[in-house]
Amino acid sequence: RSPATLWSTGPFGTVLLAPGDAEPQALEATAALVWGALADPVTVDDLAADLAHAFDADPTAIAADLAPLLDTWIASGAVEAR
Repeated sequence: RSPATLWSTGPFGTVLLAPGDAEPQALEATAALVWGALADPVTVDDLAADLAHAFDADPTAIAADLAPLLDTWIASGAVEAR
């Protein structure tokens, strides 16, 4: 996560405002779960493996599903690629 991203989680769900966003984003359940998993730096492969274990799914398929979300967050500045 970028330290410049403002975000909050509460009974309303998770909302974030990235440096490149004009409007805040309300995260759907799965995106909120991914956001939470990014509290500490993690590789895409490790993130996919953790989510695959949690959902009893194929890590390769999870990684493919994560790519568009992570690309969007990287482009907006919400997440920093290292």
